[in-house]
Amino acid sequence: RRLVKMGSRMRKEELPKPEFPEEFHASVEEAKENVEKDFYVYLNVSPDCGEDEIKAAYKRLAMIWHPDRHKDEDSRAIATAKFAKLTHIHDTLTDPKKRKLYDLYGENGLTSGLEVGAHLKTAEQVREEYMRLLAKKNQKRIESKLGVTGVLQANLQLKDYLGGVLDPDSAVVVAYAGEPKSTNRKSVFQSTMIAERFRTNLSKKDTFELQGQILAKNGKGAGVISMIAHRQFSRRSGAKISGQIGLGYDNLPLALSTFRKISDDCIAKLSLQLAGAVAQLKCAVIRTLTARTTGKLQYILGGEDWGIRLKGNRLGEATTISASMFVGYKIYSFSTLWNKRLSQRTTLTSLINIGYDGIKWDMGCRRRISGNSSLSCSCTLDFLKGVTLKFSLGRMGQELSVPILLASRITWQSVVAGTILPAVSGILAKALWLGPRAKRRKERKLRKMREENAEGITRARQEAASDVELMRSSIERSRKQEEERNGLIILKAVYGRFPEKSDKAANRRMSGSPEEWPVVEEGYGSTTLDVAAPLQYLIEHSKLQLYNSSKAGLPGFCDPCPGEEKSIYVLYRFKGRLHEVLGHDNEPLTIPLQRDLLPEHSSRVVNGNLVIQPSLPPRASSTRSSSATKSDK
Repeated sequence: RRLVKMGSRMRKEELPKPEFPEEFHASVEEAKENVEKDFYVYLNVSPDCGEDEIKAAYKRLAMIWHPDRHKDEDSRAIATAKFAKLTHIHDTLTDPKKRKLYDLYGENGLTSGLEVGAHLKTAEQVREEYMRLLAKKNQKRIESKLGVTGVLQANLQLKDYLGGVLDPDSAVVVAYAGEPKSTNRKSVFQSTMIAERFRTNLSKKDTFELQGQILAKNGKGAGVISMIAHRQFSRRSGAKISGQIGLGYDNLPLALSTFRKISDDCIAKLSLQLAGAVAQLKCAVIRTLTARTTGKLQYILGGEDWGIRLKGNRLGEATTISASMFVGYKIYSFSTLWNKRLSQRTTLTSLINIGYDGIKWDMGCRRRISGNSSLSCSCTLDFLKGVTLKFSLGRMGQELSVPILLASRITWQSVVAGTILPAVSGILAKALWLGPRAKRRKERKLRKMREENAEGITRARQEAASDVELMRSSIERSRKQEEERNGLIILKAVYGRFPEKSDKAANRRMSGSPEEWPVVEEGYGSTTLDVAAPLQYLIEHSKLQLYNSSKAGLPGFCDPCPGEEKSIYVLYRFKGRLHEVLGHDNEPLTIPLQRDLLPEHSSRVVNGNLVIQPSLPPRASSTRSSSATKSDK
């Protein structure tokens, strides 16, 4: 019975782990530091695979990396390090606790001190603990910095200078017709405003905010300083008190407000404001209606804006819509705001406001030009004040805003000047200045990154080459088996960043003189890697499956251009027919597929040799006589 148990155990463990007390364990420690980022990619299994698939992939790679399979000392040393890496990955993914931590936080979670035990039963609880530790670390970093934001706004007017073009029928233009141009014209600069805000955390529950504003208009000025203190009593309640002092303003208010979280989807707010002999009370309830929709109901008692305000907000994946309605004792208004995110850098905005003071429509576009800077342009059509064009430049919490009054009335000339001309100017600026500037900056960044990573890329290429050498016998065996069954043969495979096919190359290919694409480069600065041999090894039963993650972690692969977008190109033969596929790095890859089949007589160049797609064999025609009997048919 003991021999039977031993034999069954040996059959389950086809390849036992070697015992190297010093060399092997030292390689394990080194492998923990240099292991690939994605364990599942290294094993070429799906992240939601079972333990049996992990063990099967482990045994498959162990047949190559096992030190006992290599007699040469250099190959044996390399295989020992590879097998140590493979063992570390296997031990992590076959341990339920370690695998859960790795799935949640990656390899950093294995050494972060987190545990998955009886007190943390779910992944959400583990994530909350990890986020709490991360927030504590970020809090220390944020507290060392000052939260300062500000706005500088300069209001300009050009209606007196562009009136003859944008509003030729205005009374001002008629009055200027018989007088010198400089007579009775207002200055271009109308007003200037500077506002700054400073916010800091006094403690875990106390926050202090200081705001300042200076306004200069028509030779007069005013300024005000606001101080706001916020106290967080608990996770559900808090209070805020604010006061203002300044020059040029009358009856500066003193306000006290508090909030209380009634339930998980409902918050109540109460605010009292005192300004001279006038008191104002605001009561509001904010409720989450759906996962993406919130609503607000506010009552305002006292002051000039006595009334009721309703507000709703809808958040979408790329679109945000909000609407607000106010009905008061003397005033009323209705407004709607629409935001559309066209890309990660560009956002369109439209605001319509209808009220007692007329109708106003504001439309604009905001573009993020760098990581910390953004540029926006908007046009406001006000039926009472005219057309205003506004430019804004924001960077790291500071904003420079320049509103320009083009015309005091809405005309088609002023609308064109405020909408179409800025759009055309933006397109030209992007094509002639911003686009080339961003391209040059990206090229400089990539060039600097390549220089910094040159040594690491060289080591990674050498490691990938050593992987291929260790897999050489397995690759030849896989290729021979596929040739015998007329199965899947990888003729050419290139991984990395390579240029797109040019029209000239396409014409040459169509004319019967094709050129090789993509080309595998060698030497310094190369951004491509030949991966035909590693892919041939990964074929099982005439099928290759790569999952939706970066291919750089596969055995025999490396990242030839860190930080750049990569693709993978494969030219293969299946059942004697040529196939071709090109995909992005993070997309899944499955071959063979019928859609990859090349047309008849098309050709490709592989290592300088021309490969031509053969013609389809003719179908067998019927040679039976037309006078065959019905039973024969």
